[in-house]
Amino acid sequence: MRIVFFSNFLNHHQLPLCNELIKKENIKFTFIATEPIPQSRLDMNYEDMNKKYSFVLCTYESSKNVQIALRLGEEADVVIIGAAPLFYIENRLKNKNKLTFRFCERSFKKGLWRRFIPKIRKKIIDEYIQYKDYRFYVLGASAFASSDLVKCGFPQEKCYCWGYFPEIKRYSDIKKILKLKHPASILWVARFIEWKHPEIPIFVAKHLKEEGYSFKLNLVGNGKLEGKLKQMIEEYHLQDFVCLCGSMNPNEVREYMEKSKIFLFTSDYNEGWGAVLNEAMNSACAVIASHAIGSVPFLIKNKKNGLIYQNGKIEDLYKNVKLLLENPRLCDLYGEEAYKTMLQEWNAKVAVERFLKLSEYLINDNNYNLYLNGPCSIAPIYKNGWYRKENQGDRIGEWNKKI
Repeated sequence: MRIVFFSNFLNHHQLPLCNELIKKENIKFTFIATEPIPQSRLDMNYEDMNKKYSFVLCTYESSKNVQIALRLGEEADVVIIGAAPLFYIENRLKNKNKLTFRFCERSFKKGLWRRFIPKIRKKIIDEYIQYKDYRFYVLGASAFASSDLVKCGFPQEKCYCWGYFPEIKRYSDIKKILKLKHPASILWVARFIEWKHPEIPIFVAKHLKEEGYSFKLNLVGNGKLEGKLKQMIEEYHLQDFVCLCGSMNPNEVREYMEKSKIFLFTSDYNEGWGAVLNEAMNSACAVIASHAIGSVPFLIKNKKNGLIYQNGKIEDLYKNVKLLLENPRLCDLYGEEAYKTMLQEWNAKVAVERFLKLSEYLINDNNYNLYLNGPCSIAPIYKNGWYRKENQGDRIGEWNKKI
């Protein structure tokens, strides 16, 4: 079977999936990179993987490579296309029987109302709806992807749960890893930008300090809000409690995760997937995450392998942090269950095995509802307000008046 994956550039979140495909007998796999890795990523210590692996074809290097990519796009048994121009598979899509998967995050991160904007509506029709009766399916790298597309007329039964599958570490003794984590340690990792909300952990730290809790909060990343965060730390006298650790490469981030008990994930609906959640769970962190993040409904089972709070309800997040600080054994339980989730279901090996089986079934017109949950199961409909909880705190703007 010939499988081709079109995307902008290869990154460390996609590499494990590619490596699993390469290992399979009778599979010929090519990753087609249509852009060089941006300088901004290189500045953040990301590796240029486009030039490192023999299975990568870079179309931006030559017109010959473009022609090879066009041929592969037309002739391959299975094509996955992500952040790449659709013209590479135009000839393929003319043949309704060529199995094609669109790998995508959600379409309406900035609001469902945007589906009524003519330009955006046309884009959805051109990229999805016109192919709804073809052998064309969606691999949703967001729990909200299917809901957005179904609202526009794409069939739910052609949308599958998918995601990003970073490297999975297997520890010989997970309980030993849990014991080595620093007590009362809290970690946050992302760029310091508005929709990641790095200010929220600092608000939480302020109130933890006021209530007399002993803890250490590390924020890993950089960005335009760094000056504001430094100002908040000084204003709230949090220098002994909060550390801005700067930007790190992926391996250094994982080391911080392995030493941290609690991981906070505070992004809003603009977070398409959020592979940092996979990594934190694989590192046996007890995660507290916003319900608006694309990966959260798929990966976290509330009060089983982590905690979910309603996006924008800082008081709910704060109560969950206190709960874990006051109950270290519960913290370890969530961390261990999170680790098991990554090891047993949400990883590249499981995803590839399921994807290959699903592809064979679809090519042969067999029943394609193979899995009840996890990768390659039919995606449930998660609306923006899917998570509700009674007696939660006020919204950000109202609760911040107390700060």
